[in-house]
Amino acid sequence: MDVKPGYKMTDAGFIPRDWSAKSVSSISTPVRGGSPRPAGNPRYFNGSFIPWLTVASLTNIPDSKLLVSETASCLTEEGALHSRTLLPGTLIIANSGATLGVAKILEIRCCANDGIAALLSLDKEISPHYLAHYINTQTNYLRDSIATGNGQPNLNTELIGKFIIPLPPTKIEQLAIAEALSDADAFIESLEQLIAKKRQIKQAAMQELLTGRKRLDGFTDEWTPKPLGKLFYISGGLSASRDQLGNVGYCYLHYGDIHTSDRSFIDVASEFSNIPKLNVSLANVSAKTLLEDGDVVFVDASEDDEGTSKYVVIDNADDIPFISGLHTIVAKRKTEELEPIYLRYCFQSEAIKFQFKYFAVGTKVSGVSKGNIVKIVLPVPTRDEQLAIGAFLSDIDSEISALETKLGKVRGIKRGMMQDLLTGKIRLVESASSVIQIDSMRSQSSGKSSGHNEHFNEAVIIGVLTKQFGSNEYPLGRKRRTKFAYLLHRHCEGQALGFMKKAAGPYNPTVRYGGAEQIAINKAYVQECQSGSRTGFVAGNRIAEAENYFIEWYGGML
Repeated sequence: MDVKPGYKMTDAGFIPRDWSAKSVSSISTPVRGGSPRPAGNPRYFNGSFIPWLTVASLTNIPDSKLLVSETASCLTEEGALHSRTLLPGTLIIANSGATLGVAKILEIRCCANDGIAALLSLDKEISPHYLAHYINTQTNYLRDSIATGNGQPNLNTELIGKFIIPLPPTKIEQLAIAEALSDADAFIESLEQLIAKKRQIKQAAMQELLTGRKRLDGFTDEWTPKPLGKLFYISGGLSASRDQLGNVGYCYLHYGDIHTSDRSFIDVASEFSNIPKLNVSLANVSAKTLLEDGDVVFVDASEDDEGTSKYVVIDNADDIPFISGLHTIVAKRKTEELEPIYLRYCFQSEAIKFQFKYFAVGTKVSGVSKGNIVKIVLPVPTRDEQLAIGAFLSDIDSEISALETKLGKVRGIKRGMMQDLLTGKIRLVESASSVIQIDSMRSQSSGKSSGHNEHFNEAVIIGVLTKQFGSNEYPLGRKRRTKFAYLLHRHCEGQALGFMKKAAGPYNPTVRYGGAEQIAINKAYVQECQSGSRTGFVAGNRIAEAENYFIEWYGGML
């Protein structure tokens, strides 16, 4: 296998010649946590002062959060004597369970159970944060290829000790890589928190607007309570097992797909290719089972109370044949009293969910029958108010969807950063003269014109990065923006002239003091913004102009 100039082949893969590949046991002492026995003994557990970290509790920590700052429970002092105490700054690895192979850094002193391994006596020239980031790129490999055991895979300390880590030559470079990835993690976490906040806002708004406790401006008419039997024709679906579904035939709605969906509607035309198909003659399908625009489909079976009220509204303006399936209840409107956009939300109020739970029958599997669903009473506003409520909640959904799209892009960028930074393809600390250049073909294909001023070029990049990664709540700061710009240049051109070597990562002073930043402000590509303690930029009124330039020069890769 050919090795690129400046690289070497090691047990950790291709890495720069000045990097090394070392086993975990050569740079630390892997140990296992300890669990007091017997489990549940009140002498050991449910204490007040000594944090107790279990492998199960790691499942509640998002992937984007590298630091462990709290635990769900505590040990007694006697229990701590039968466990292992770990200090802040210790790198831990889950050696069993759903998070097997996931690495975190402790921010607290705590005891850890035997489902957690720790790297003690770590070489002082090794950054635990760099180490954790690298290990987290290898969790699938650790889980599938290294761990032993069939039903319950396990990573013992011997296996962990043999794991090979690629290491930059200096701790400064390790820290720079770790900081760049932590910045990306922080941005991901901020987006996750913003999405969670928007969902909470939507949930609160639904409980107010769908019950009439709060009214939108201009609406004062009384609402009319009506049982679903007065509003809908109720029927069942066509039973077919999951094994009968495939890619050939007519669209088929399985009740399991309603349960797993995080949306309350299906757009048949746009989702057609992803909807399972049933190969059956329509002559054998009842018209009551074929789903039309505005139909509502409820599940009639659920393993929990929350699932008894799951449903979807059908958006099918093109009348694409769509069969309602196993364990579904089809509700077709008797009148035009209910607007489809309102139907997307009206069954999500706690009052309506309570009625579904009340009428549900069954033990391990419960559900609402066709005979009972007609008894559920729905308060009905005027059609104008329904449209207003639906539009208000739909706008929130659109904001959430846009944030989720942005989150997906940022996660993709972070994956690319990890691939480049943790293998030495991109170096944050070395000078440009000592960096192995990326394939020259990439520079030729970048599309960047050489006929425009470099400061204006940077102003365009500032604008586009700000549009992608800045918001009013989380404006894009200069430090993070500079790192993104550096990675963009390296990706497009194989070099990043003007960026200076800094311990915290690349820095280009000409962007701030040479005019690019001021050009971006003057051109209204960006505008300064402050949100709490955060300061930075958000997209300006003329950001579309910058995006057009970017597409022309770089092909619109963002």
